[in-house]
Amino acid sequence: MWFLPPTVMALWTPVESIAANGYVSTTSNSTACEYCGAGTKASSTTNSCEDCLASTYSVGGTDSCSPCSGPGEFSLDSSPYCNVVGAGYEVNEFRNGTDPCSSNFFSVGAKDECEACLEGTFNNGTYEGIIADGTPRTVLASSCGKCRASTATLP
Repeated sequence: MWFLPPTVMALWTPVESIAANGYVSTTSNSTACEYCGAGTKASSTTNSCEDCLASTYSVGGTDSCSPCSGPGEFSLDSSPYCNVVGAGYEVNEFRNGTDPCSSNFFSVGAKDECEACLEGTFNNGTYEGIIADGTPRTVLASSCGKCRASTATLP
């Protein structure tokens, strides 16, 4: 008895509108299958490759999309991987994008939510910074600064 690798079997095995293991049949009783690539999943309901929805991803060759559920993870539609939120941002409630941290909150990145500044420190959400070549730009704060002696933190 001999065995064929799964990729060869998918091409030679007749199928009847069945989606499995990341492949879908192209027509009824076909001997050829279509591979569902990155950012998609094989659907037995529609017998087609369907895009992964936002907040999920697929590396391809699967029947389902995996959730982006790790700290700071999010994704857009048809994503082959989860993105990780950067400093100064938090993941939005739908895990399909990011929002900047509010005043008096900060994030170093890779976290679901921004953290509150400690008492005696502040963050106004953004500040004007100078990058290495001397160009000014608005930077989302990834930390909180100390209040001057004559100032107080806002609630």
